[in-house]
Amino acid sequence: MKIAVDFSNDFFVSHREGICVYNAFLIQSLLENYPDISIDIFTNEINIPELKIGMETYYNKFKNRISFITPLQQMKKWYKINYIKYFLYCLKQQIYALRAAISKKEKYIMRKNKIKDKKNFLIMGSIKSLFDFAACSEADIVFCDIVNLKTMHYFKCPKVFMLHDLFTITLADLFRESTPNIDEINQNAINNLMQYAAEKAYFVTSGKYIRNENLLKYITNISADKTFIIPFPPMIRKIKAEHLLSEAEFRQKFNIKGTYIPYASQNRHNKNVILLLKALKRLKDKGINISIVTTGDFFILKKCADFIKQNNLKSNIIQIGSISESDLYALYKYASMAVIPTIIEGLGMSGQCLEALSFKTIPVIHAKSLGMKESLESVGLSFETADLNWVDLDDDKTLADKIEDVLSNPQPHIEKQKHIIDAYTLRTWSDVAHDYISIFNKAIKDNYHA
Repeated sequence: MKIAVDFSNDFFVSHREGICVYNAFLIQSLLENYPDISIDIFTNEINIPELKIGMETYYNKFKNRISFITPLQQMKKWYKINYIKYFLYCLKQQIYALRAAISKKEKYIMRKNKIKDKKNFLIMGSIKSLFDFAACSEADIVFCDIVNLKTMHYFKCPKVFMLHDLFTITLADLFRESTPNIDEINQNAINNLMQYAAEKAYFVTSGKYIRNENLLKYITNISADKTFIIPFPPMIRKIKAEHLLSEAEFRQKFNIKGTYIPYASQNRHNKNVILLLKALKRLKDKGINISIVTTGDFFILKKCADFIKQNNLKSNIIQIGSISESDLYALYKYASMAVIPTIIEGLGMSGQCLEALSFKTIPVIHAKSLGMKESLESVGLSFETADLNWVDLDDDKTLADKIEDVLSNPQPHIEKQKHIIDAYTLRTWSDVAHDYISIFNKAIKDNYHA
């Protein structure tokens, strides 16, 4: 079976983005469990270095079964057709991409991946040429899980879309603060998904909450019999001790001193980082000094940046950027606790929480996120039997108190939480791969008989 994956972003991606991590785990599990599968990834050259970093655990092993389908290939093939027009279009795309990258303070990605060939850099990025490739693809099935991508429309084979969430719609008022045209963006996403539904695409979500409150609520032309639920386990890999920095080495590498809380995620409105910052300020006022070490950018949202500046918290925020799997592992291993204030996650239970719990040595404090009740019940737990020191989404005083309490005596909190990860890891990525293959086969069969 040849599976096409639509990852036709026209901007820099990060291998630590949740969607990128999900794709990496899914592709690896498919390749490991099904020897007859090959993968075509439709993307732009500018994204390949980061995608390969995300695939580092399996790319070399399976690279003969993984192909990157890119605009540069198309240009080399059809360069005589409107070459000047094509070049100017690509240049415009890359100026846009570069501006977006600089605005997100991600210039380090260019340096890290040594994108030095100026000619190639300028001609990357034409989404249109990917449409041409998609139209003549020999894939048996095409998969996508990013709501604004459209290359999948051009495939002739059956389509499967994995919807992680539509929280920018449910939390539109929050996003409007930094994105005035959020309603237009949301409508474009809805229109795109409705077009996929009209094309008889199959849809996957990780749970009933996202299916009912996002997918079926906003994509009104979808057929219920084309929706499926595929829960997935944690997305963190075990790192061998010899590949892990010592605590002293890790702290020196990232200039981390004293007690710290890891925040291995981006700062978006649904992440509710402001709650953590308010609790941090309360603790600092009491003389309790804690750092937040984040792979994201706490200053990218104005309300967070303003709060940090107004309350002199800049020295408490350590931004280390997108990091390797082994450094991510160390980030959690040497932390004092994990605090997750998120309003909503596609899984219900946040990936950060499951990453931290997988160590069984780190206490966790978690907000009562939307969809959490269903997520817990899906693995036989509840708010009472899975005590993650729950706090309300706007209660920074209780959060500060709980952080102080956990710091003073972490072991009881570690012990009462050890069973939670066991419940969430009964299901494996091999199970996820099996479920996807079942849906792929059903879609192919239904398409054949249509």
